[in-house]
Amino acid sequence: MSSPRESTPDGGDLAAAAARERAELATTLDALAHKVDVPARTKAGIRRELDKVRTEPRAAALLGGAVAGVVALLVFRRRTRWPR
Repeated sequence: MSSPRESTPDGGDLAAAAARERAELATTLDALAHKVDVPARTKAGIRRELDKVRTEPRAAALLGGAVAGVVALLVFRRRTRWPR
């Protein structure tokens, strides 16, 4: 059964409800499109990380030094291991 509001001759309430539903659907579709667009999200993440490195170069240098140290240690251990 339809409510008295839906049966108004001008359909104002129905039009407002339809407009709200369309807006909600558009928001949902935009969110889904963003979630599916992996290349754009990846580029945005890279931009964020590059901005962090540019604003905090010391932290990036420390991290790079730590990674280089671990790699050097692994290479050294591998080359100096006893033969089996």
